[in-house]
Amino acid sequence: MHSRDMPTLAAPVRGQHVSVGPEALEWLFTLAAIAFLIWQSAAFRDAAFVRGSGDRYHESVELKVPIAQHAAGTRRVVEMCNRYGGLLPDSERDTSAQRIGVCHADARHPIVATSATAITLTSSGAAAEFAALTGQYEALAQSLALPVKARLSALQELDNRAREARTETDVQGAIQSLAGETRLYRDAYGITAAGARSLPLECARNYLDARFRLPARDLTPDASNAAQLYPLLGMAALLDGDPARALAAVFPASDRHGGSWSKVERGADCTALGQPQQVIASAAEIVSRARASENDAAKALAMQELLFNASWIFASWAVAGLALLQIGRRALPPGRFLPLAGLTWAALGWLTHVHIEWISDRAAHTAWLLRWGVKWPDFFQVLVAAAAVLLMLVAMLRPDRGLAPPGAAARQASARQTPSSRIGYAGFVFFVGLGWWLMLDLSATGHY
Repeated sequence: MHSRDMPTLAAPVRGQHVSVGPEALEWLFTLAAIAFLIWQSAAFRDAAFVRGSGDRYHESVELKVPIAQHAAGTRRVVEMCNRYGGLLPDSERDTSAQRIGVCHADARHPIVATSATAITLTSSGAAAEFAALTGQYEALAQSLALPVKARLSALQELDNRAREARTETDVQGAIQSLAGETRLYRDAYGITAAGARSLPLECARNYLDARFRLPARDLTPDASNAAQLYPLLGMAALLDGDPARALAAVFPASDRHGGSWSKVERGADCTALGQPQQVIASAAEIVSRARASENDAAKALAMQELLFNASWIFASWAVAGLALLQIGRRALPPGRFLPLAGLTWAALGWLTHVHIEWISDRAAHTAWLLRWGVKWPDFFQVLVAAAAVLLMLVAMLRPDRGLAPPGAAARQASARQTPSSRIGYAGFVFFVGLGWWLMLDLSATGHY
């Protein structure tokens, strides 16, 4: 190479300032903002803060109910109304300020309009339906009793060891300790200290059983079918955890029977809980709380983990965002940049556990995921990664006819973008981080 072809390097002149690239300044300001936010997040790891927020989330974990698979789901009312809703009067498909119809359609209850043409509910069919609902009720009751029974078995084992060793063991102290551990759970689900069954649920179930077996006298066939259907819908609404529809089914507008306890139910201490309307509504709320408990416990555990790792999670996302931003300024073709961005965000989402861990059929925005078979938390990360791999394959197999026009990458190679502000992204990171810290603080210590 000739000397005239060699690039000329200008010697630094005394007093001349050395310029720093805009990307370097952008990194400097961004890292400074991240360092300040990490310093501010030290309060989340303070012992007093961790103890206070931990007590709040500990309650959700303690109230978790392991719902059996046979008792899962909340579409019993929908399915029954779609099959037999035509047997009911039109008022049961409407709603008003005073009363909601048991087969009223809404976002969570996609009940189709039905007619009474050729729809029958025989006595044997109604009995089979009620027996199936009773089996699901037993599975739910056993699920509620399982955490209490586990502690009772531990107490019995302790008592047996004390008797075999013939030593004076503080069994009463152990009883009080175990009672204290289960007091929150018992109070939330109405479980008495003497047993492991929920008393409001037992009373509501017995009342519905008595209403179902009540003979229908002097009724037309259509009215007899409706009289058989109302207790079925009441049991279905009870198992779904829907107090309004349970009351509408058990005490319809055309009900001739007053709500009162039978002699057997009065002997089971049901009268101490209130009138049948109150107990059925309370039992449905207990079921609703139990069905939401697993999601609440998952949220509590995820929130505790998020508070502990919030600083490095936010820092990793902020650094990845700046790196992708500067790579994108190099005018890369979309077929190359989009797979890189997709794989980066998918990997960060998987590493930082940003995914849905509490998919529920009680929430409209996640119920459709369950209907599509989506039950695992990393679904969206895998979906983004799969889309990124697909884009990479498209770019590799069709390089000349990819996502960019032919020759566009060559024309844009020299048009590298320069940031208009050195502190723009750093300011974005700073204010978003402050907002996120505020949200975390209110989520952990706020009361409502």
